[in-house]
Amino acid sequence: MAAPTVVIFGGAGFIARAFLRQFAQRFARIVVVDRFSGPSHPRPDSYERFQAEFAGTQVQTVIADAANADALGSILREAHAVLLLNADTGTAQSGLMPQTCVQENVTALVCIAQAIRRHCTPEQVRVVFTSSRAVYGEGRWLCSEHGMVSIDRSSTALAQGRFLPQCPACQRALTLGATPESAARAPLSVYGATKSAGEDLLRTLLTQNGYDLRIVRYQNVYGPGQEPNNPYTGVLNWFSRALLREQDVQIYEGGHIRRDFIYVDDAARLLWRLTELAGQSGAGPLVLNGGAGVAVSLTEVASTLKDLFAARGQISITDKFRVGDVLGACADMSRAEALLGFSCETSLVQGLRRYSDWFRHQTLTD
Repeated sequence: MAAPTVVIFGGAGFIARAFLRQFAQRFARIVVVDRFSGPSHPRPDSYERFQAEFAGTQVQTVIADAANADALGSILREAHAVLLLNADTGTAQSGLMPQTCVQENVTALVCIAQAIRRHCTPEQVRVVFTSSRAVYGEGRWLCSEHGMVSIDRSSTALAQGRFLPQCPACQRALTLGATPESAARAPLSVYGATKSAGEDLLRTLLTQNGYDLRIVRYQNVYGPGQEPNNPYTGVLNWFSRALLREQDVQIYEGGHIRRDFIYVDDAARLLWRLTELAGQSGAGPLVLNGGAGVAVSLTEVASTLKDLFAARGQISITDKFRVGDVLGACADMSRAEALLGFSCETSLVQGLRRYSDWFRHQTLTD
C-alpha cells in the first residue's frame, strides 16, 4: 500500500513535479519542502507557478532549506515516506565550486537524516534517496579477450586526444557494457563524490539504526519541465538552445561519448514503484539503477534534435573535453525489472519528440 503521508525534499524540482503529476492522488497528504531558489528555480515567480500547477490537490508547500529540516519536526512525525530529491546537480560546476556542492549534497543531507532520526521511528517511515550514476565513475568497458578493463581518463590522456577506448593489454577496441548496482563506486567528479558520500552517510545514519532506506541511481533524466534556463540541467538543454538559435552543436571527445537517457515520466514511475514497495529484505539499503538500459551516442541525439527542430545549425565533432566527464554510461536494469517489473515505456525518439515540442515554446535567457 502507498504511504498515506509523504514528505518530499526538493519537491518542486524536475523529477518531483513529474512524480506529483502522476501519483499525487495516491497519497492522502503530500508536503513539498523546497526553497524555490538557486539554478533549478531561476524565475522570480517559481513558487507562484508551482502553487498554480498543483492548486486543488493534496499538495502542501513549505518554503524551507533542507539544512533546517529539524524545524519541520511536526511534519516529519506524521510522515510514512520521506523522499530526498534535493541536490546540486552541476557536474562541471561542482569542480569549480566544490564547497557549494558539498554543502548542498552532503551537509544538508546529514541535517535531514538527523531530523528523521529525531522525529521518526524506524517502524514508521521509509526513506528514498535519489542518487546518481555518477557514483560509478566511468562506465563498464569490455575487451573480447580480457573482459572488463579500466580506461585512462586522466587530463593528460584527454589532452592528447585519446578518447576512443582500447584494451591496455591487447589494444583491441572496447565495447560499453551495462553497469550493475554491484559495481564499485569510483566517481570522477565532485558531484559524483558527494552523491556517493550521501549514500554512505544515509546508510550509516539510517540503515544501521533500523530505517528502511531505498536508493535510486538515475542516469540522464530528460523531458518537458526541465528548467531551460538552468545551466546545469544537462546536454539536451544545450543542444536544444543552440539549434533553436541556428547555432552549431559541438560534440566533445571526437563524438565517442555515449549516455543512457531516461524520460522523466519513466523516472517518476520508477520512484513511485520504489516508494510503494512493501518491506525490505537484507540488512543494507535497497539500491536500484534508474535508466533505460540503452547507451546512445551524443552525436545521434544531437542529430535527432536537429531534425526535430528543423534547425540549420551543423553538428560539429570536436576534440574538446571536460575533466570529470565519463566517456560511456549505461545502466543494467535487470534488478529493477526483476524486483519491480519496471521497464521504460517511452522510447528515446518518442521522448525527444515530446521534449522538443515543449522546448521550442520556452522563453530562453542568455
